[in-house]
Amino acid sequence: MDSISDLVEFWRKLECAEKPAGFLHPLDRKHVIDKGAIHPQSPTEFFRDHLRTKGPDRRIIASLIPKPFIGSLERSRVVIVLANPGFEPGDLSETGHGGFQDALWQNLRQTIPPGKFPFFFLNPEFAWHPGFRWWNRVLGKLIKDFAPRHGSELGALSFLADRIVCIESFPYHSAEFPGGWAWKLPSSKKAKAAVDHLIVKRDRLVHIIRPREWSRALASDGTLLVGSANSRNCALSDEALSLYRRFLIDEAR
Repeated sequence: MDSISDLVEFWRKLECAEKPAGFLHPLDRKHVIDKGAIHPQSPTEFFRDHLRTKGPDRRIIASLIPKPFIGSLERSRVVIVLANPGFEPGDLSETGHGGFQDALWQNLRQTIPPGKFPFFFLNPEFAWHPGFRWWNRVLGKLIKDFAPRHGSELGALSFLADRIVCIESFPYHSAEFPGGWAWKLPSSKKAKAAVDHLIVKRDRLVHIIRPREWSRALASDGTLLVGSANSRNCALSDEALSLYRRFLIDEAR
């Protein structure tokens, strides 16, 4: 079993029913609980019971299903590596949306077929989600570039959703990155092994935005890009956009 298949099998062990500790992988659970996790079920509950006004907020939001990867690990042509899914209170709206929950579980099982928005944050049905708005901002120039090729922005969204995947170095939501302990979790080690495998395989573009220290085994043939995006809002540089277009256009021919 290669590291990509191993990552998918690892996340198939996450249980669909939320436990008292939250949606935490069994091998991660004790480590995350020891560091602190909260379980708000809605934006209202978060503002009522969990709002923090002082210092960085590194608490894990265990009521949200983890997002270790978004999109097809098998079919992607561009792999974006980020630190973790982040958090804003609006994310909690997903807990009451059955269609979105179905997409999350299908993504974890890697069963969303081509043409059905495997990269679900590009699916217009979920335009209400903060994640849709965030990814449309990050990929906005690409969406506009590919719209004429595919008849509309909807066509471009569908095309890109089949060919871009994001791997999160740490799979759980938090407003601020939790700290160095997060890299030591079993899930984070699985993610790093998958990224290392893709770097060595060199059959697609791997764009490591964070953490940059994961790029020690540098590829020299234009299949690895480190940085080239604003570290806060992930706005892609011209260099990154050029490489994205190259890999996506070559594949589309």
